[in-house]
Amino acid sequence: MNYLILLIFLCVALVNNGYSQEVYTKKNAPKKAQKAFSEANLLINRTQYEQAISLLEDVVDKTPGFIDANIMLADLYQMMRQPDKARQRLTFTLSLETRYAREKVLLSLGSLEKNQGNYKTAIPYLEELLGLKDLIYNYKVKGERLLKTCRFAEDALNNPVPFNPVNMGKSINTPFEEYLPAVTADEQTLIFTRKLKLPTNQYNEDFYISKKIDGKWQPAKNMAKPINTGRNEGAHTISPDGKYLFFTGCNRPGGYGSCDIYFSKREGNTWSSPINIGPPVNTNSWESQPSISADGRNLYFVSNRKDGHGKIDIWVSTLSDKGQFSEPVNLGTRINTKQDDQSPYIHPDNKTLYFSSKGQIGMGEEDLFMVKKDSSGKWGTPKNLGYPINTQGNEFSLYVSADGMTAYFSSDRFGGEGKMDIHFFELHEKARPEPVTYVKGKVFDSQTKKSLFANLELIDLESGTTVIAVGSDKQNGS
Repeated sequence: MNYLILLIFLCVALVNNGYSQEVYTKKNAPKKAQKAFSEANLLINRTQYEQAISLLEDVVDKTPGFIDANIMLADLYQMMRQPDKARQRLTFTLSLETRYAREKVLLSLGSLEKNQGNYKTAIPYLEELLGLKDLIYNYKVKGERLLKTCRFAEDALNNPVPFNPVNMGKSINTPFEEYLPAVTADEQTLIFTRKLKLPTNQYNEDFYISKKIDGKWQPAKNMAKPINTGRNEGAHTISPDGKYLFFTGCNRPGGYGSCDIYFSKREGNTWSSPINIGPPVNTNSWESQPSISADGRNLYFVSNRKDGHGKIDIWVSTLSDKGQFSEPVNLGTRINTKQDDQSPYIHPDNKTLYFSSKGQIGMGEEDLFMVKKDSSGKWGTPKNLGYPINTQGNEFSLYVSADGMTAYFSSDRFGGEGKMDIHFFELHEKARPEPVTYVKGKVFDSQTKKSLFANLELIDLESGTTVIAVGSDKQNGS
């Protein structure tokens, strides 16, 4: 009798175990599981993610082999930044040894490991994915790109570039977020964006400015009106002489689109009221992140306007002798991809462009790149700035000094004063532009010593053409 009871117990255990490991889809799962799965979908649509997770956890506990529920739960874990739980759920689903949704599971595992910087671990999943028969084209394209990324990253990890970031200190950085630094050619003026929390618990972005005196950056001051307003100001560039500020303003009266590009001119210590650049640079689309060339002729910016190659592209508009910007030209498919390509910075050498890209092959979600013009004016092939400048995370913008030696950027990777701090580092040799120098001085009356306004031209003696035409500051003659 005891043996019979034991045999019956074992048979029931085996039946229950076999039932629990049976593979289900959203079409043939038990009705209760299907209903809960549908309810979880509704919760996700209402952004009630925690409730959806709780519901799905109960579903996979009672019906472990429900593949769609496992995948949805893993996606939610990733969204809620719980990669270990997502990995556990996906690897379990993969162990069910079914072709159903296998490409989805393999791609998710490859993407998860890549995002965690586990490139070596991701590669076998992606290789298996690309080896599946009758693989859907979309999965093939994504899988091939991820595999290229992981192989590139593995090589980059094995060949790191010199990188020693230095925090710019308490004069610049605070417990708030500081980012998007821009410096003048003489590296004596720094303008950046600071994100402040208001008493209403909302956030506001303003510009701050700091001067370097005796080699030390002075405490940054709010640029105040007319530059800063009650709205957000950001995504800016300063001309090498420090006299023109180009920036992005959104939802302003008289704007052409959601965000437009504006500029302001400095006279002495006073900035003029911002002026909308207008068409054809600004449209009813989104225009942002301006960068002006050293000669003031070319304005680089990003836009999601039609006729681009991807979601966000980099464009350039040229200033005519009559002071009008030309119809913007797309920088082409060598630089712009089907994804976001943005944060352009044209170095004063007027040949080297730094930018960020989600579409170029790199280390993470968004990497920093550089590209140079050849003698004919055509852009070459973009080069990744390397690890550990780039990581598995997001690297967004870079500003490089006129001599090409120093780079400025913002990051939360290294601790510091707050969430996001501004750092500088010596740029490694292969990532440097052509070094340039600058000339600065003052125009004044030789007898009274009073500052004067004057027009100055820099002329190429070989060709006789004017390279740069500028005016001295009306207030201080600089």
